[in-house]
Amino acid sequence: MDFKRGENMNLKIPVISLLLLTFLLSLAFGFVAKAETQLVWSSPDEWEGIDVEIYAPYQAYPGDNITMRVKVGATKNLNDTYVTVRIYGSKSEGYDNWTTYAYVLSGEDLPVGAVVDQNFTLNVPSDVSPGSIYGHIYCLWTIVTPLPKGHSQEDSFEVTYLKNKAFEEFQAEFEELNASYHELKNYKNELGATRNLMYIFVATTIVSAATAFILLMRWPKRLWT
Repeated sequence: MDFKRGENMNLKIPVISLLLLTFLLSLAFGFVAKAETQLVWSSPDEWEGIDVEIYAPYQAYPGDNITMRVKVGATKNLNDTYVTVRIYGSKSEGYDNWTTYAYVLSGEDLPVGAVVDQNFTLNVPSDVSPGSIYGHIYCLWTIVTPLPKGHSQEDSFEVTYLKNKAFEEFQAEFEELNASYHELKNYKNELGATRNLMYIFVATTIVSAATAFILLMRWPKRLWT
């Protein structure tokens, strides 16, 4: 009984270690995915007098709060500057949608060289469908010199990719079960090999004993005088 209990404990230790390693790796990669940001959009060169850059996380999950950074720079003297970013995604597998807005500038005047740098927290609902969420930027501004000239531009871009948490959990469980299966299979093979060696040893012992007995029976009896 003690031998079997020891075998069970030896079998559980690799499985527990594997589960702990998977949990730690998921935490590490989850943290990196939320922390990493990238430049997702910048204004084209033809947007005269204004320079806009938008940063967002590379990926996230539905239900996360993500930070979107919007940086607006004036390369000329600007009046009545409006910058609005609309963020949207699909819900219910495309049968519904989710929309939120980031109001960066609302009619401000910006001297040449001025920079407005703001962060916006986007509360992504948990029922937003996995996949990309998108942005649409609207800009209005007036260049002051040499003569006032109004400009209006807009553009669309991809903001963040939302990963499928349910699928990842299923995949992790499958990999854990697969690893456990291979552990059990290796254990079974090792146990089978041990049993085979034991059988060979027993058979060899029996044959040797039988051979010795036969030789002893056939050995000439000593003559006593």
